Amino acid sequence: ARILNVQDGSAVASLSQPVRPIRKAAWDPAGRYVAFIDNDSHLFLWQPRAGGAVRIVNLPAPSILLAIARDGHRIAVATNAGVSVYSIN
Repeated sequence: ARILNVQDGSAVASLSQPVRPIRKAAWDPAGRYVAFIDNDSHLFLWQPRAGGAVRIVNLPAPSILLAIARDGHRIAVATNAGVSVYSIN
């Protein structure tokens, strides 16, 4: 996972932990974190502006897609086992 500068293509931040491919990624509407799911059973909450902090949530089954609420305080993740909603504080 990489964040690139649109003007010159230079790398702003990168994270090498996810299992490729990343299925879906989305910015928190307030810009606090990037949430993404990998090709395995993980949800990543990455804060590139906060020193690159990352929290990894183990999902109950392989992920399919995710959605972030408008306020950024909830993330829904669809897996082969159903949908889980996570609260972000």
